[in-house]
Amino acid sequence: MSGKNNKKPIFHFSFAARVTFIVFLCLVASVLITMGIASFLSSLHQLTANLFVFILLLLGVSALITVIIFRLVVPSVATSEQKIKDILDQIAKGNFDVKIPLTRSKYVNQTIESVNTVLQELKSVKIMRNDFISSFSHELKTPMVTINGFAELLLADDVTEEERKEYAQIIYDESRRLTKLSKNILLLNKLNAQNIVQNKSEYALDEQLRQSLSQFMREIEAKNLQVDCNAAPVAIRADADLVAQIWINLISNAIKFSPEGGTVSVSLEKQNNNAVVRIADEGCGMDEETVKHIFDQFYQGDASRTTEGNGLGLSIVRRIVELCRGAVLVRSRPDEGSVFTVILPVDS
Repeated sequence: MSGKNNKKPIFHFSFAARVTFIVFLCLVASVLITMGIASFLSSLHQLTANLFVFILLLLGVSALITVIIFRLVVPSVATSEQKIKDILDQIAKGNFDVKIPLTRSKYVNQTIESVNTVLQELKSVKIMRNDFISSFSHELKTPMVTINGFAELLLADDVTEEERKEYAQIIYDESRRLTKLSKNILLLNKLNAQNIVQNKSEYALDEQLRQSLSQFMREIEAKNLQVDCNAAPVAIRADADLVAQIWINLISNAIKFSPEGGTVSVSLEKQNNNAVVRIADEGCGMDEETVKHIFDQFYQGDASRTTEGNGLGLSIVRRIVELCRGAVLVRSRPDEGSVFTVILPVDS
């Protein structure tokens, strides 16, 4: 059992009632003081009929003022309390598009302003959640519909061997897309719940970049791309597997958006106590609006969705960089390609 006294008071008065009662006491006290002075003067035979009438008027005015204050203050405060109660009921039901009105008390207003700030944050979170569900539903629905449609075509009796291979390839590609989508969502969810990097070790970042490039040799050769890798020897202490996800996503994007026969450039240098990696392509580039949202979840600069992707890769990049206490920058213009710069502390 708790040692605290949790007993509630027998009588509870509202703020308006307390204010009115205090005003009434002050007015009565002033009348009593006046009457005391009058009594003293009366004992000195200095009280006149006019002064006695004045005392009666003062008592009447005091009573009238008390009634007026009660009629004005109580309904106003009661209305304000009812509004706050109604708003709190809406918040309890999940409606965060509300705002608690301020009162005449600056101390109460400080709390109300803090609550209103929290409401704005909750509203933003709700919007982000709804956007995420909407985007995820779209990304999930598209490959599922494709797989279902081509699976039905495969079951047809008159399908040729060439068509069968084509349909099977499409189903395989869409299945890989679903697998990648699920993996990215699980990874991003894990990263968002993570606040520190635990599995740190010292390793050669330049070697990691070269290994990351080698994973895409088939894609590079398929598009006849030139690779310009200029990585100076830099050692870094970080989670190697986590950091590798940065390069896999950025290099994959550079290859995906590079034109046939274009060049993908990767550079690494050490500046002070930071490792600076730049990954550039000669692709279509991005306008200012796209650059503003490029790291948002499910955002795709390619509105036509002609390129493979689910809009999660760069969100993963940004979150990993944040966990490593680094920064990621992008410079891009339409028809001039894009350059992503990642700055990581050598000891993150």
